[in-house]
Amino acid sequence: MPSDSNYERPDYPKILTKKNWDKEKGVWAKMHGKTGIGAQLEKLETSYKAIDWDAVEMVKNRGPLNKFKLSEWDAKRKAAEKEVKGNMKKFSETCYKTRDLADGVAKEFKKSKTIPKSATKLATDIAKQADFMGVGANMNSMGSRIIKMYDFGRAPLDTLRDVVIKKLPGLTDKAIKIVGEAKKTPTKDKYNDLSVRDAVRDVTQNVGNMPKLVTAGYPVGGIDAATCKKLTKTLALFGDSQGQCPDSWGDDPSETTIKKDLTKLEATLKAVKVMCDNIKKS
Repeated sequence: MPSDSNYERPDYPKILTKKNWDKEKGVWAKMHGKTGIGAQLEKLETSYKAIDWDAVEMVKNRGPLNKFKLSEWDAKRKAAEKEVKGNMKKFSETCYKTRDLADGVAKEFKKSKTIPKSATKLATDIAKQADFMGVGANMNSMGSRIIKMYDFGRAPLDTLRDVVIKKLPGLTDKAIKIVGEAKKTPTKDKYNDLSVRDAVRDVTQNVGNMPKLVTAGYPVGGIDAATCKKLTKTLALFGDSQGQCPDSWGDDPSETTIKKDLTKLEATLKAVKVMCDNIKKS
């Protein structure tokens, strides 16, 4: 999975905890008086915990693709955007306040001859880490991530819909033309020579995937899953046969039988073409 198409909550840095500050700042820094960093770090950690990270981690919490619903995915995007504009924005702003405070304290510590360099470095490192966390959580960073996660989450079904719009019409036209030629000379040899099965199989595979779009809630021109399955069932008699010809034909089918079946196949293919046109318009 491309890293820019997913997002997982960052671990909260130990250096941004009050407990670590109290432990590491040293005796001389304590003697310097209150800096406000401890209280600010408490606010920062509280702000981090207030974020609904499940809402932001869209791809991680998408669920299996076979249960994907476009309306639910749209709702997840809105929930993520709301969280980014709400609690995550507050966290980012608190990060920047922490950065500015720690940076100011580091400068004060640096002026002192009694406060060790380790305390100054600690305050400086807190400022740097707070800035890093703030940038990662701001709207500029998260806005583009949400778009990428949203697009990535629906990409498999978008690809399927693109195939239906861009490729299936051409495949269907090709199959209709070949079936029309086969009807002119309704024999097994002609059927095999024209590779009718292979042409129909290309259509069958794509139409067989159509219920996935319907179930997911994609606009498909009013075609329901039951209709797609019915069309697929008819196409499969020709496209999924063990041999070149339909299994029902046996060894020596009459021309009447072949022509009758090809007429049924032709009508089914034309129904698929109408379906493709409706989807393209929707």
